[in-house]
Amino acid sequence: MNSVHAVMKIICPAGTDESAAVFLEDFFHRIPLLLALGIRILFWFFYWLPCLVVRRFKPVTQLDESVLECYLGWWEQNRFYFIREGFNTLKTIALLARVGKDWDPHVV
Repeated sequence: MNSVHAVMKIICPAGTDESAAVFLEDFFHRIPLLLALGIRILFWFFYWLPCLVVRRFKPVTQLDESVLECYLGWWEQNRFYFIREGFNTLKTIALLARVGKDWDPHVV
């Protein structure tokens, strides 16, 4: 499991499966290269940043529940706009991957 799929399971735990990961990989191939690279870097930072934020030398998938809530709170309530919006971007992409695999824009 790569870091993108692991972060998706943390942000949107219900309904995240392998088809969501396939949808997300397809999404990364459809968007411009620099945008895809930026989003992957954002996922990577989210995955490995607990070392600096909550001082646990573990990736985000191995944090205890209370430490994870503290870490998510740091992202949601950060005083810097770009960090808060980075987290909102992660949530939006994870939600898109979760429900987007079943969504067909051509069906009315």
